[in-house]
Amino acid sequence: MSDDEVPLSLVLGSLTRRASVEDRPLEEVIATILETSAESLRVARVNVWLYDKSRSAIDCLDGYDARTKKHALEASLRSVDYPSYFEALEELRSVTTMYATHDVRTRELALDYLSVHGISAMLDVPIVSGGQVIGVICHEHVGPAREFTAIERAFAGSIGDLVALVLETSRRIRADAEQKKLEQQLARQSALNSLGLLAAGTAHDFHDLLSEIWKNAAEIKEQVSAGPVAEAANAISKAARQAQALCEHLLTYSGQSTSSKRELDLEPVVLDAVERVRSRAPRNVTISSSCSSKLPKIFGNAPELRQALSNLISNAVDACSERGGRVNVQVDTKARQIGSEAFDFRAGETNGVWIDVSDTGIVLDEVARQRLFEPFRPTTANSSGLGLALVVGIVRSHSGLVEARSGGAAGTVVTLFLPAVT
Repeated sequence: MSDDEVPLSLVLGSLTRRASVEDRPLEEVIATILETSAESLRVARVNVWLYDKSRSAIDCLDGYDARTKKHALEASLRSVDYPSYFEALEELRSVTTMYATHDVRTRELALDYLSVHGISAMLDVPIVSGGQVIGVICHEHVGPAREFTAIERAFAGSIGDLVALVLETSRRIRADAEQKKLEQQLARQSALNSLGLLAAGTAHDFHDLLSEIWKNAAEIKEQVSAGPVAEAANAISKAARQAQALCEHLLTYSGQSTSSKRELDLEPVVLDAVERVRSRAPRNVTISSSCSSKLPKIFGNAPELRQALSNLISNAVDACSERGGRVNVQVDTKARQIGSEAFDFRAGETNGVWIDVSDTGIVLDEVARQRLFEPFRPTTANSSGLGLALVVGIVRSHSGLVEARSGGAAGTVVTLFLPAVT
């Protein structure tokens, strides 16, 4: 065993223990591997390249320059520009030394790549997954010609195996996370459907009872025009109208609202909702709004959308009312990152309008955020508990999306998505 074999073995063992994508982000793990490999093999540069889906190009996953201690991505390399090199990669099954400008496999890279960086030799390591080469790690030597030792080549091969393992583990973790997210969404959707059916059935049955109440109250008012009996009949009719409004709310929550929809501009609806809430907001809460220019039209019901936005803004104001704060409504077309807790009723639509209602009020914990849109959970002393649940129903009937997430140090952000007219 030579003097330098033990250090490389120790380095590899230490690196393997640190290369866990279950505890650290993939980018951070790959960066650590590249830095360690460059230092151990005493090369100027190390780059990780992965094939694209068509295997007609390789894209740089990460690149490290040991001289500047900086990471940077290289431009993609296409097989049509470097056919000999790509042919060599397809046949790459072991660690291979390539002598840059003189090697028939790499001299195509001389003008655009090798000479730019002063590369004289490369130690290429295949990244193999599922029996197929999915990429390559290039250890790039700058300076006089160099012959890599057998120990260095073995170390580089182990680096390739480690990167392949890290990528596969990361892929599995992402797949597990996506599966868990899908299961959570299906569970939430099932619960929502069950509650929606219950709410809709209750609303229809209750509407039939209200019809009888209205009918009898009307007959009483026809027979008695004044006095306590007439006043009682009027009170019955008023209560029936309020109950009818509750029935409509239940139908809206279930997504079975029969309201008509048309093409409309969303900006006036948003500004109207903001002004309605601003007029009754306490003085210690400020409400601001911003809308991007040239928003696409959406297909919807303006009164329902105005109600949904008013409910969200009012809830945000209530969250700030005790200590004061700010509520901001932002409208644009820039897509947001959506978590597994979102109520997502989109049918594949990605083009549309995004609305963020954020506040600087109390911070809700994860459980509170997940239950924010549940029906019959009043958020204020005077609410019916249907205000935010109605938002879900309205978004559902518009094939949109709604999600509540933490605002960071303070407050909550509720995001709406409404698909554009296609």
